[in-house]
Amino acid sequence: MPARRLVDSHLHLWNKTRDSHAWIQPGTQLDRAFTARDAKLQLRKAAVDQVILVQADQTPEDTDFLLDMARENSWVLGVVGWGPIFAPTDLAHELERWRDQPLLRGLRLRCDRAESEKYGEPPQRSLQLLAEHGLTIDVLSRGSAGLVSACSFAARLPSQTSGAQSSGPTSIGRCRLP
Repeated sequence: MPARRLVDSHLHLWNKTRDSHAWIQPGTQLDRAFTARDAKLQLRKAAVDQVILVQADQTPEDTDFLLDMARENSWVLGVVGWGPIFAPTDLAHELERWRDQPLLRGLRLRCDRAESEKYGEPPQRSLQLLAEHGLTIDVLSRGSAGLVSACSFAARLPSQTSGAQSSGPTSIGRCRLP
């Protein structure tokens, strides 16, 4: 029987001196760097073998930081980063920069009311670029309505590998997706 392998599929690392991380409240427990070294200690205690790193700031620089951490730590299986999905020309530039980064597995997309009102649907060209580069879309939603919206969005992309994650309480029960 093969040995059990436990993977944490959603781990954030951050360096407050490098990026803004505006979501971190000053003076809180999170208001400090959380590095690969910090994570490794906690992962060992929890008997976690490997991880997927997920963006913690909506900047290409955060993705670069995570890719650096992934290259330096054999226990990292991959990175779900951030890219300018709503700006296809900028996204094409970033994807070209990351072309030789085999640990980049996908990009994260917020799918909530504020993002939808601000940007609308992601441009089809951006979605094509992600598919051409073999990258998944990791859809972040908020609450039950956001999760249904994220799943509906993913259902409209039958050839694109997508994942959905909700922050906050969800209670969608049974729902029918298009």
